[in-house]
Amino acid sequence: MTTRRPQPQSHGDYSPIASTGYGQTILFALMSETLDELEIKKRTIGVSSSTILYTLYDFVDVDFASALSGQAPAVAAGIKHAHPTRTVFSFQLASEVAGQGMGLLFSTLERQDPITMIFADEVDPGRTATLPAILGKQTKVQVDLIRLDSVASLERVKAALSLALTRPLKTNQPHVLQVVTRCPTTWKISHSRAQKLISAAQQREAIGVLAAGGKHS
Repeated sequence: MTTRRPQPQSHGDYSPIASTGYGQTILFALMSETLDELEIKKRTIGVSSSTILYTLYDFVDVDFASALSGQAPAVAAGIKHAHPTRTVFSFQLASEVAGQGMGLLFSTLERQDPITMIFADEVDPGRTATLPAILGKQTKVQVDLIRLDSVASLERVKAALSLALTRPLKTNQPHVLQVVTRCPTTWKISHSRAQKLISAAQQREAIGVLAAGGKHS
């Protein structure tokens, strides 16, 4: 018997076709579930980058702004200054941060703007492997790393999202969550091999995250 998770109220009505096994669409659904459970949909504002994630507002039904590649955290910080009582998050690729947005990201973190920054890591070993450790050591901001690679990981990812979305308002500090996801269609590999690749990346990055005082699971 197949059990299907009900569609969250915060999930958008539009469901564009995504690559088979595309981990980020699963992450979008988990974010919608988390917003429902926290009952913060109406006071949440998201910022997505103008890359492959520009359609995030079609998946997560909250107010959204768009930002140029690498600039989502800076735009989110500006929105937070304009709406200090709102939950504000940015969402972008980890490789995008490492390749184009590192300077703006460090500036945002150094100002300690209380926003949530979520990075989807599609396992780019050359650029994203050390990102959590670098951020944690250089800015003293809590950086959590988690992988989305199985049914068993769904609830762990939701717990990490819940912490990431609520912690900034409680502590008045930013929170960074990096989620290792898969895209076997783009990688041109099987689902099983994609899972193994994610697990290997997780083991490699976890050492740096722990050294920087963050969490991983």
